[in-house]
Amino acid sequence: AAPRRLMVIAPDDTLFRHAAARRQEQLVRDSREWRMIEEVARASFKGTPTDPPWRWASENVFLDEKMAATPGFYDPDFTPWTKEIQEAALNPDISLVAFMKPSRSGGSEAGLNILRWMPGNWPGNAGVCFPEDKQGRDVTKRRITESLARSAAAQMSDDPHDNGLSNIYLRNMMIKMGPSGSARLFTEWWVRYFMLDEIGRASCRERV
Repeated sequence: AAPRRLMVIAPDDTLFRHAAARRQEQLVRDSREWRMIEEVARASFKGTPTDPPWRWASENVFLDEKMAATPGFYDPDFTPWTKEIQEAALNPDISLVAFMKPSRSGGSEAGLNILRWMPGNWPGNAGVCFPEDKQGRDVTKRRITESLARSAAAQMSDDPHDNGLSNIYLRNMMIKMGPSGSARLFTEWWVRYFMLDEIGRASCRERV
C-alpha cells in the first residue's frame, strides 16, 4: 500500500497581517492628504484632447472691453486664418509655427488661446516672450491672468503671490512671462509651449 502523506498546517499570521495592511491602506485613502493627491493627479493626467483651442475658446474665453473692441466670446470665424495655427497644438509632428502678420490680425490672440486652453486640456509649463517689459506686464494683466481666472479657475492658486505678472503658478503647470532678452525665460525649466510675440524681421546686415 502507498504510504500516507501527512500535511502539517503551522500557525501563520499572514491573514492577520493582510487584514492590518488593508486597514492601514483604508486609513490612508480616507485621509485629507490622499484626497489632495487624488485631486492634483486627476487634474494633471488628461486624455488626449480632440477639440482645437479655437473651438474651446469660442465657449470659454470671454473678451471684455479691455481685451477687444467688441466684447463677447472669442469668435473663430472673425479671424478664420488663425484656426490652423491653433490646431497645431493637437499635432505632435509640429514643433514650430511661424506666422507673418500685420498688427491686430488675431495672431497674438490665437497664441494666447492655446495658453488658456492648456490648463484643462494639455497641461505643461509655458512661456510667453514680449518685445519689451512694460507691454508684457500690460498684456499679462489684461489678457492672460484675468482670462485664466475665468477659464481655468479650478487650477488657479488661492495664494495671490502665485498669480503675478512674471510668473503664474497653477496647480498643474507654470507660466512665465517676460521681455525679449530675459535669460530666466530660457533656463532651468522644461517647457511644453513657448510663444514669441511680435518678433521683428531683420537681415543680418541690418543687425550689424
